[in-house]
Formats: sequence, C-alpha cells, structure tokens
Amino acid sequence: MPITKADVLAVLNDPVLNKISFSVGAIVVNAEAFRIVARYIEAGDVQVVPGSGTVAVYDRGKNRIETPNRNPPLNFTDGAQLLHECVHAFSDINGLSGSALDDEVAGYLAQLTYAEIKNPTRPILASAARLRTASPMGRMVFAMQDTVRNYNLHNDRGFGAKISGADIFRLGQAVRAVPQYAGLKETTKTAAAGVSVVNGNQMQALREALTRGQRIGRRPAAPIARPMIF
Repeated sequence: MPITKADVLAVLNDPVLNKISFSVGAIVVNAEAFRIVARYIEAGDVQVVPGSGTVAVYDRGKNRIETPNRNPPLNFTDGAQLLHECVHAFSDINGLSGSALDDEVAGYLAQLTYAEIKNPTRPILASAARLRTASPMGRMVFAMQDTVRNYNLHNDRGFGAKISGADIFRLGQAVRAVPQYAGLKETTKTAAAGVSVVNGNQMQALREALTRGQRIGRRPAAPIARPMIF
C-alpha cells in the first residue's frame, strides 16, 4: 500500500508543528503555513501522488507532492523530510519567486527542527576534525543543526525567530556545496508560478493571500537519518 494523502495530512496536522515558528527572509515556517498546505491538499489543489524515488518531492510545475516509493507508516525522519517539501509547496502557494537557496535553507531548517523536537538527541558537535572528514552533505547538516541550536528553533526561546541575512547567506553557501545543489546560484529564483484554486474555497484563498507571511506569532530534499554518520 503506497503512502497516501491521509499519511501526508497526518504529518501536516501533527501538534508538534505548533512549537515551530521562524522565518528565512520572506519565507515563513510555522504551523499555520503547514495548515494552509494541508487545506490545499484536502481540496485537491495540491495533489499527493505515489512517487518513484526514495524521498518525497514537491513538483512546482504540477503542484503536487510525490511520496516515497514504499509503504507506510512514516517515521519521524520521513515526516521531517516531507515537511521540507511542504515548505517548498507553501512558497509556491504564496507565489514567491525569491531565492531558491533561501527556499532550501528554510526547508532544511524546518526538517531538522521538526526532527529535533520529535526525537531530542545529544548534539553531535561539529569539531574541526569531524568537519574535515564530513561529506558536503554532512557539513551542510552540521551548519543547519548549529543554526537550530543557536536560534533555539527547537524550543520556546526561539519561537518567532528571524534568521539573519548573514546566516541565511552562510547556510546557502553550505547548501550550494552539496553536489545536488551545485547548479544553484545566489540569483537563482524558485520560478514559483503559484497554485491555482480550482477545487478549494475561493474566499478562503483570498483571505490567505491577504494575510499570509504575517503569521509569525504564536497562537528534493535529502533524507537525514539518525544517528547521523557522514
């Protein structure tokens, strides 16, 4: 049995998401953003289809999430990687045609923040020796983990944090160093055309369009396994 729309919606409605709130430039990552993605999925304006790969992928051109080619249930690492793709879906729903690197930074920070909250672990410190032997993906993950901890994105102290421009740039360079993202430049745009509301409630979509990006306050991305060995 493939991973279904219901499995994806279960992740997007996880109460843990109420503990996450930060922004990367114009990209807002919080529970309300994920609930908006869930509403588009429920209406069928963002589709969920079985994919052929090992991880979830958001296809901007077709407005659909392709799920991993295996059977449920999803574990917390699967859920974290799926949320990464849902960050891209939310940017698309917003019609944001901003930096593709910023979009990846937001996705990876969401992925690692969710994983840390769902399965708290002792930090693996990025020592000089460990960084020398780490893969580009490993170095990028270390940089993201350090940012999650430095901004306290995984606890109440970091709720509503705004990632600084300097840190966004630094993390973007770490993303670019990973071979699968080597083609991205600082000027590369997401080319988001937006998601048309065909089956959903038009008035609800209008309200979201007017207020999205202002909900910071409370009230394919690669899979990252734990323990992490690079």
